[in-house]
Amino acid sequence: MGDTEVLVYSTHIEIALAPPSLREGQFAAILADIPDDATHVIVGGDFNTITGRGVNALAGQFAAAGLDHASAELGPTFTRLGLRPSATDHIFSRGFERLDAGVLGEVRASDHFPVWVRLGWPPGSSTN
Repeated sequence: MGDTEVLVYSTHIEIALAPPSLREGQFAAILADIPDDATHVIVGGDFNTITGRGVNALAGQFAAAGLDHASAELGPTFTRLGLRPSATDHIFSRGFERLDAGVLGEVRASDHFPVWVRLGWPPGSSTN
């Protein structure tokens, strides 16, 4: 964006019923690929987290790598039989400030609702 390099990942993690080692390996592969010195990073997609505990564990892993949970506290993003049981879709970022975020809960093209965030340069950053 302009003169600033932004590293972007789009992900679709294996379903929650898959072996935990497979899912953990997928999370680890994403995090291992992000260079420590990458100043502007966005990771988003379907992480197939189906419990609050799973969401918290995922957010903790990304926080340890210096990424903010830009889509935190948006509520359920997945539906089954009309129920909205969990937040399975997430966006994480580094080097940005979250300006706004939401879930488009009326979209019916999938059993997942689109998640979006509007990110901006942090105040005082040299990218402003």
